[in-house]
Amino acid sequence: MNIGEKIKRIRQHRRMTQKELGELVGLSANRIAQYEMGYRVPKKGLLHIL
Repeated sequence: MNIGEKIKRIRQHRRMTQKELGELVGLSANRIAQYEMGYRVPKKGLLHIL
């Protein structure tokens, strides 16, 4: 399981949308989707927030 899959799994477990998670961490829903699909990798500092 890669980091994007983990982010998606945690987000879904918390019953959050990509938009809600993005607002929580100060990113767009599009950026969250890119992480989840593996197109981008979040910076290490962001992972502590999630």
